[in-house]
Amino acid sequence: MLTLFKGAGIWGYFLLFLLALILFQIIRRAMALSKPLGDEESDAEHGIHSILFWGGFSALLGIYGQITGLYHALGAIIAATEIAPKLILQGLSESFTSTLFGMSNLILAALAWHLLMRAHRRRLKS
Repeated sequence: MLTLFKGAGIWGYFLLFLLALILFQIIRRAMALSKPLGDEESDAEHGIHSILFWGGFSALLGIYGQITGLYHALGAIIAATEIAPKLILQGLSESFTSTLFGMSNLILAALAWHLLMRAHRRRLKS
């Protein structure tokens, strides 16, 4: 797991921060839904939507990380006089790490968003 995280490069730290932010928002919104109804109900839905926003942002950042990694790899391949195909494929497979990390954040955020929105709507009906 640590090797996978290191493979994401500098973008891995941003994605880890976004994962922590998403988890914080999930916990915060779940705790807010367990409290009695109050004046903050108008902001509750916006807070739940922010979970999905940060998940989508993570996915885009992961793709951006992959593109910048591929750009630098292509520059290194062009500059090299000889390079083994196995090394190229290893670099390509490593470039997907940030994308996988970002997409995983999105999946978590989307599931949490769906469940929290469902609970929020149920709460408003009762």
